[in-house]
Amino acid sequence: MKNKKRLNNNQVQDKSRIPFRLNLLFFIVFVLFAILVFKLGDVQLQHGKEYQSEIDQTKLLSLSTPVQRGLIYDSRGHVLSGNKATNAIMYTRGLEVKKSEMYDTAVKLAKYISIDPTYLDSKNLNKWDRAEFYLADKNNNKSMLAQMPKEFKLDKKGNSLSSAEIDRNLVNFTINQKINLSSQQKKEAAIFKSMEAAYQLSTVYIKTNGLTDRELAEVNEHLLELPGISVGPYWIRENTTNPTISGVLGSVTSNKQGLPADDINSLLAQGYARNDSVGTSYLEQGYENILKGSKKVSQIELSTNNKILSQKTIYSGQMGGSLNLTINSQFQNDVSYIVKSVLESTVAGGYAGKNDGAYAVVMNPKTGAIYAMAGVNRDIQTGEITYNPLGAINKSYVMGSSVKAAMVMGG
Repeated sequence: MKNKKRLNNNQVQDKSRIPFRLNLLFFIVFVLFAILVFKLGDVQLQHGKEYQSEIDQTKLLSLSTPVQRGLIYDSRGHVLSGNKATNAIMYTRGLEVKKSEMYDTAVKLAKYISIDPTYLDSKNLNKWDRAEFYLADKNNNKSMLAQMPKEFKLDKKGNSLSSAEIDRNLVNFTINQKINLSSQQKKEAAIFKSMEAAYQLSTVYIKTNGLTDRELAEVNEHLLELPGISVGPYWIRENTTNPTISGVLGSVTSNKQGLPADDINSLLAQGYARNDSVGTSYLEQGYENILKGSKKVSQIELSTNNKILSQKTIYSGQMGGSLNLTINSQFQNDVSYIVKSVLESTVAGGYAGKNDGAYAVVMNPKTGAIYAMAGVNRDIQTGEITYNPLGAINKSYVMGSSVKAAMVMGG
């Protein structure tokens, strides 16, 4: 009996403990839930407008990056115009980036890369460029502005000039002071000039040739302290050196040359950037729409102070289409050699007279396909003979009177 009573007492005690534990657990959950509700209310009611303002002021913008240009092949599949892949140092300019910020970046970047000496001479880095770089330093700008006479800051009526006019006068005043830049500063100035050429959210190439593994590693290592600087691919256009056909292919501008001045407005309207490479003559220009490809598109998220928060690729781009010619490069060489040999034998026989060249085009009469387009020029004064395949379409001769009459009779 005593054992039964003890058992019953233990069961009653266990039963009394269970509701207490549950009540304690429910109380803790209630307290945590109350804290969560309070925090949510604080965020929504007290700071809601602030957070919503940040969301509303975040900007999403697009950035386009060039892709590899299409190749040009002959009828046998041999590459006549291709691309040499290389690494490059690039700079993407953000919104409202100050010159002083670009100056700081240029000075830091100059510690890690070398610059082609030709970019440092007076032709590529003139007095205006050097003065602008010098004034991009806040201390130099403040010092020169204090030294500049008041007449360069005021108009004839004594009113203050616009900031743009004062800046222009300050550059001219600095040029007259004949400042001297060290070799290191000239390198920094060349980098600064390239960076300044970029407009908002556009990318320019700082260095495309001769980038060493060490330079690449050092720049990658310090990217966090180089805002806007990145490392990416760059393609140098390489045409065949064969003189019998190279002229037919045409030419492409480099990134430094950018868009040709004659067509810049129409090309900008088509979505080109000012520093894009573009075909400027013959096949490269005629088939530009096929060879250029589709640019890579990235989406950039900017904060309220126009700092880049994130960047993601939304379209990876597409390499330009390839161009397959009907011209057989080996056959082109053979025809060019024959044309040159015939002209040389004519000159040797004393029959050339004032003949300044010879040209030949081999075509398929049924399809119009061109298998070879050969030509040679002869300098009448020196007798030198050079290859000029474009002469077959660019050269013209005035026909004799008998030929004209025959043309009239033939209708």
